[in-house]
Amino acid sequence: MQKTCFVIMGFQTKKIPNTNISIDLDVTYKYLIKPVLIKSNLVSVYSDERHKHAFRCDEVYTTEAINNTFIKNLYVADIVIADITTLNQNAIYELGMRHAMKPKSTIIMCDKKTIDNNKFFDLTFNPQIIYDSDKQKDIDEIKRVSYILSNVIQTCKNSDDTYIDSPVFHLKLYDKPIDKPIDDQFSENSSLSEEISQGRFLLENEKYAEAEKLFYRILNEYSYISEDIVCSYILASYKKNLSVENLEDSFDKIQQYISLEHTTCEDILGIAAAIQLRLFNLTKEPKFLYKSIEYYRKGANYESGNIYCARNYCATLLKIYQITDDKEILREYYYSAKHNAKVFLTKTADMKRKADPYNNIWFLSNQNDLLLIANNITNTPFHIIPTTKRQETTIMLGRQELEKDFNAIKSKI
Repeated sequence: MQKTCFVIMGFQTKKIPNTNISIDLDVTYKYLIKPVLIKSNLVSVYSDERHKHAFRCDEVYTTEAINNTFIKNLYVADIVIADITTLNQNAIYELGMRHAMKPKSTIIMCDKKTIDNNKFFDLTFNPQIIYDSDKQKDIDEIKRVSYILSNVIQTCKNSDDTYIDSPVFHLKLYDKPIDKPIDDQFSENSSLSEEISQGRFLLENEKYAEAEKLFYRILNEYSYISEDIVCSYILASYKKNLSVENLEDSFDKIQQYISLEHTTCEDILGIAAAIQLRLFNLTKEPKFLYKSIEYYRKGANYESGNIYCARNYCATLLKIYQITDDKEILREYYYSAKHNAKVFLTKTADMKRKADPYNNIWFLSNQNDLLLIANNITNTPFHIIPTTKRQETTIMLGRQELEKDFNAIKSKI
């Protein structure tokens, strides 16, 4: 008897979260998935000839509510393939349902750029077939992915009841009596929530080496990987020691977790820019200043909260006087900084952001600095009372450096 298969994935062209990368999921299905299913002699869950190879819900001719179709197919199919490339909410939800329904034969596929830019927590330990959507029409990539997918399908088809790929069934949760507490080994150490809170406390009190160790443990021992935790880890890492060697090492660490080429995370782009700026301050090599300007510019494009990247993009443009005396270039950068500062200040009126006291201080201090750049307002219109030691140090030193650079470039032009 032929084995049945069902595919869960998004349709048409979608973007990978946290990037500007678009993926045509229909091409993925047409070139990398469906031909392998047919070649592997799999059929859909429908018995009629018209739907023999209707592996995806959009191929089914029915008036039934699509969610009902999904649920039945998830349960009935011998093999389910879940492509989670665009982290489609429905696909992720349906993958979870399948893992709860069936102990085996659930195959996960994902584009490598999704993994580069979105580190998974619950799915980290599940094997995934990784492909490159940039090459999904290339014969070599088709052969490579087809070979892997064919072998996994064959493993599923030949498997017995001891084969389990569902984390739910692996834990044998259904074997435990409901009225009996689940035996577990509890640690005497802090919970994940307490560890994160402690890490943030250490960070804000400028205990960077201790904070780095704590966030490293969260990332590696808990396997809890999120943009926020990665940002905290890298921030603590580079601030603990402002040597060239440590700064370069911290910059390399970023790319172990997040692709700077594709990310739209303003915080990580801002941290990358800050590291490059520190390297410039130490070495005076122009390449580091240009990289810093570029990362701040990209971060400013995705600004959503404290106009941190916007403020620093404009402020870093003013530093051009440190590497050239060409007055035309100096004027270009100076007036670009002023123009962009005015643009960013205009945007703040409609900006949706966190409005708690801590974030308000960042927001207002950055507005003060942008007003200096845009309109030569040397006093600080917004009264600032920092809420943490790190915030106080950053705002004070940042303002001093900005005033020095602003006056220096003005005097040169």
